[in-house]
Order: sequence, then C-alpha cells, then structure tokens
Amino acid sequence: MSKDFLHRIFKPDNFRPDELELVLAQYQKKTFDKHDYLIELGSKAPYYYWLESGFARSYAIDTEGKDISTKFFSE
Repeated sequence: MSKDFLHRIFKPDNFRPDELELVLAQYQKKTFDKHDYLIELGSKAPYYYWLESGFARSYAIDTEGKDISTKFFSE
C-alpha cells in the first residue's frame, strides 16, 4: 500500500513522526481480482479495507436465491 494513499487517510499533521510510522507499519497492500470475495459467506471480516482503486459491492441473497446489491464502494 503506498504511503501517499495512507497519508490521505492518516494525515501527517495529526501525528508525531514516530506515531505515524507505527500506524503505517500496520497496513499492507492486498490485491483482489474481479469477482474475488473480501469476506466469504458465514465468516467475519478479519481486516479493515480501504480501496486504493476499483470498486466493490456488498450484497445479500434473498429467499429466492437472487443476490441483491446493498452497497457499492469506491476509492
């Protein structure tokens, strides 16, 4: 994950340099392909995610087995 991207989330003016480095060290970039799942059915989210680029959607399955979009996410 690029530091420029993380600096938009964690503004350097809000942290001492040592604090900022500690926070930034906790994040790593993870790449997903189209149609990959961030969270599998029945599991809990193990991470916080920020979209650096692309789109994601959340959905629910209705009683007839159709998926219904509930939210869309972008960077």
